[in-house]
Amino acid sequence: DKVIEITHKAEANDRFAQCILGILFERGLYVPQNFTKATTWLERAGEQGEPEAQYRLGEFYKYGIISREGFRRWMIALG
Repeated sequence: DKVIEITHKAEANDRFAQCILGILFERGLYVPQNFTKATTWLERAGEQGEPEAQYRLGEFYKYGIISREGFRRWMIALG
């Protein structure tokens, strides 16, 4: 199963796989929609410099999916 394969890669710190997994949870594709899990995986990818993950986290903040404090905490973690 592709989702299991992507999950294993994401857990092994593959930033692209983390981003893809975040998008799958964001959209509810092949997994139940879950914005908490989407945020977690996108943050992990974003911390490694994955631009798509960083963009999506900005959109999450823009549309109120994550709080201002959550977004601020993530931005501070980036340095």
